[in-house]
Amino acid sequence: MAGRPELTTRPSIRALLSAPGCTVLPGAAEVLSARIMEEQGFEAVYAGGNAIGLAHGKAQPFVSAVETADTISRIVRATGCAVLADVGAGFGEGAHLDQAIREIEAAGAGGIHIDDQPYPKPVGYHRGEGRLETLDIVRSRFEVACKARRDSDTLLIARTDALRVTGDIDEVVTRGRALQSAGAEALIVLDLDPAQAGRVREALPDLPLIWIGGVKAPVPSQDDLHKAGFDMALFPFLTVAAMASAVTELWGMFAETGRVSVDEAKLPDMLKLAGRISGLPRAFQIDEEAV
Repeated sequence: MAGRPELTTRPSIRALLSAPGCTVLPGAAEVLSARIMEEQGFEAVYAGGNAIGLAHGKAQPFVSAVETADTISRIVRATGCAVLADVGAGFGEGAHLDQAIREIEAAGAGGIHIDDQPYPKPVGYHRGEGRLETLDIVRSRFEVACKARRDSDTLLIARTDALRVTGDIDEVVTRGRALQSAGAEALIVLDLDPAQAGRVREALPDLPLIWIGGVKAPVPSQDDLHKAGFDMALFPFLTVAAMASAVTELWGMFAETGRVSVDEAKLPDMLKLAGRISGLPRAFQIDEEAV
């Protein structure tokens, strides 16, 4: 049938992590971008807290577990992509995290990452004022998450901000090792440069390493990340940033000139793209077959 391919089996985040090379997950905070990514051949997307917040018109520290689960559910219902979810600091204490894991996993997340920031998340994080929760508390988060998880294929990932806060790779390794023993199955290290990744890989050879970034230039290539030892790469910000920039440029120009500045020759192709993303070819075919 014309249009979006039929879903047979949704990819597994766990399987994508162990696939050869470095698997890239672009950031998607709503269905439109997720469908575009699926059409471009991506098997999985990353639902990051900052992007979800921006899609809801708020900053990341104010994103709720309900908004996160709803975002994932919408993407899963509309695409065949696997979704890796940002659960942040767990949305509260142990009982809150237990509920969040259950709801976000039930919404369709194939992977979940939990960080070592305090909760509530300090707003100063977004101007470089990082803070770390105690290692005992972060370990307990993973112990709760392991018990809350219902599907053994759901991947539980640790994210540490230790490098940003302390600048110490040894602290990163200490936290990574402790969280692995508590149930973390992969590690995200905020601000870890590919040139530094070898030290972490050497110290934690059995813990897959996931890169996260794209906020600062230069942005490493997929090949660069693979050579550095990363098994997966998450680009949380670029999609929502590109959308915000394009919309601002389009309607900012209108505010200045009273005219919409678009390439009129491309409008037919834009309409076709919108129809394809929305699934209209399938609807048209069903309609025609019913006649």
